[in-house]
Amino acid sequence: MKKTAQIFSLSIIAVVLCLMPSTAGVDAAARLVTAETFIGHIEFLADKRLEGRQPGTPGCRRAARYIASKLKDAGVQPGGDNGSYYQNLTFTLRGTECKTRNVVGILPGTDKKLKDEAIVVTAHYDHLGRGYLGPGRRRQRFVNSGKSSDDKRFGEVYPGANDNASGSAGILEIARVIDAEKLKLKRKLIFIAFTGEEAGLRGSRYYVNHPVVPLEKTMVNVNLDMIGNYDNGAFAMGVHMSPQFDEVLDEVFVGTCLNIKRRKSAGSSDNLAFNARNIPSLLFFTGMDNIFHTPNDTVENINKDDGARLLQGIVKTVCWLADAKKLESSMKHPRGVVLPYLGISSSKQKGGVVVDRAYRNSPAEKAGIEPGDVLISIGDKIIKEDKDVEKALYKFKAGDKVDVIIRRGRINILIEVKLESSEPFSRPRNRGRSRPRRRAS
Repeated sequence: MKKTAQIFSLSIIAVVLCLMPSTAGVDAAARLVTAETFIGHIEFLADKRLEGRQPGTPGCRRAARYIASKLKDAGVQPGGDNGSYYQNLTFTLRGTECKTRNVVGILPGTDKKLKDEAIVVTAHYDHLGRGYLGPGRRRQRFVNSGKSSDDKRFGEVYPGANDNASGSAGILEIARVIDAEKLKLKRKLIFIAFTGEEAGLRGSRYYVNHPVVPLEKTMVNVNLDMIGNYDNGAFAMGVHMSPQFDEVLDEVFVGTCLNIKRRKSAGSSDNLAFNARNIPSLLFFTGMDNIFHTPNDTVENINKDDGARLLQGIVKTVCWLADAKKLESSMKHPRGVVLPYLGISSSKQKGGVVVDRAYRNSPAEKAGIEPGDVLISIGDKIIKEDKDVEKALYKFKAGDKVDVIIRRGRINILIEVKLESSEPFSRPRNRGRSRPRRRAS
């Protein structure tokens, strides 16, 4: 009996010793993030010579090269097109074709069972280029990138130090310190610096259609947007999307001097593209300020000390998620599933489920569905409750034609609707602020 107890005790000690280096290694890696290393990346990316990093401009391309070089220095493998770090995409920006790129890197996982799963760590690196402050406080515009920086007709440079050179600096620091401590994480990490966020989540929307890891194996997106203005604390947003989010935040931040406010709202950054594919996301964000989207968003206004401390916690969070035994999702559907888009908001009223709004250019509006119409059925699903709309759409995919029966006045009408993709088509403007809204489908 005594010998058995000794063997049991030795087994416990062995387990503890096996766990200790990993925990100690993560803590040591986090401590390598300093105010100086954090601000150093921001100083480069927010330098006025990059002219605000508008997608498609020389300054934006220079920023992409810088990010790729730092990922390479950190031992992160290329994850872009043709063995490069660049995922190329083209979109129209203010009537002009814009050729730009995401920067993608891969850090392989080491666990036999979990190495095919991925934690995607993201931040957008683009900003507003050159703009002007018009009659509205938040008004800005993109301008012709061919004009020289001293042409005052095209306004001042918008450096975008906090938005979002700070988040880009964050992903570079995470990669650097993991490499410095030679951490062997169980799941792979995908590092992505997105382009085109300010133009409507263009880079992230492109990525989820061209992922380097299958979306069903993409467990979590950790997104960093505006993490350099810590004066009033920071937000961890989207905490309801996985039961492990509260668990990791408790372990990493509770009992520290960091003021982390938890929010169910997902915010309005690149993580929305992942949410549209039913992938949980955790957005770190330090809130709005009066220099948001102005030429005053400069390095001098970055709170580098508290920003670095916040980033130390984010390093631990990413490593915790990468090594967690399981990562559950509280999303309504399996990872990677894309619900088709009908384009209405509806509510249960006395007469049934009523269309409150048919969104502009949506499939519903194009087919002739109008506010005030009462939904009778979608396909073979009878609509009795508001939630029945989503249940009905789950049976279809983008491109399908579905029969929708509505009651308008005293007449029942059969309308054929061609469903579209449910990707986020535009970027909400109330970044970081949640407000009640009706159910949209």
